Amino acid sequence: MDSIGKLGAACRLVPAVLVSSTLRLGGQAATLLFEGSRDEVAFQQKLLAQLVARAGGMWGGATSGEAGYALTFAIAYLRDFGLDYRILSESLETMAPWSSVAKVWPAVVAAVRAEHRALRLPGQPFMSCRMTQLYDEGAVLYMYLAVSTAGLATERCLEAFERLEHAARGAVLAAGGCLSHHHGIGKLRAPLLQESQSPELTAVLQGLKAAVDPSNILAARNGAWSPAALAAPRTAAEEQEPPSSATSGGKLGH
Repeated sequence: MDSIGKLGAACRLVPAVLVSSTLRLGGQAATLLFEGSRDEVAFQQKLLAQLVARAGGMWGGATSGEAGYALTFAIAYLRDFGLDYRILSESLETMAPWSSVAKVWPAVVAAVRAEHRALRLPGQPFMSCRMTQLYDEGAVLYMYLAVSTAGLATERCLEAFERLEHAARGAVLAAGGCLSHHHGIGKLRAPLLQESQSPELTAVLQGLKAAVDPSNILAARNGAWSPAALAAPRTAAEEQEPPSSATSGGKLGH
């Protein structure tokens, strides 16, 4: 289960160049994209050869890397295809510091499996994870979740999947990951916002939006301006105000 962490540790040593080839490390694959002339690319690969050998890796060529990149354009269509067979699926991503990267995925797997059993859904949940971006501070884990909802009413399907996704995101936060990386918060993740963002910061964002967008046109009812976020606990400063006081942030989203 610590293969994600090992892969991340090895990839952190790769120089900051646009690197297309596939590198395999202990059953994991890393796609690198090299940029430059033929001689420049050959030089870059030569520099990485010792690192690859030290990490126990092997070069897999460009074909599988190109195929994997092409697959990213088909994933959304695969999700729609699954609906015809009562399979619900979705992706979720997080940014985690290097100290927590290896903990996030095992925590998500355990939480989803436990919730799946509690819901008594058919079969087993399908889950996969890949590391998509590397930073000095940490890495982005991109996860996929799919479950069969055969035999369940439509409303029950959506309720069950929401519980599974909520369990996954809760596990991400508990393991040290962020609520989201580039997908944003929106409405679905808004109820968890108070667990990853202080009430003071939420109030600042709400106040800023009230000043520049008084008609509440942009991002209406999303993120910090969703009903769930507006109902979040008050800040320490607000707790000291008389009950009759009103805050500008409380008027957003209506």
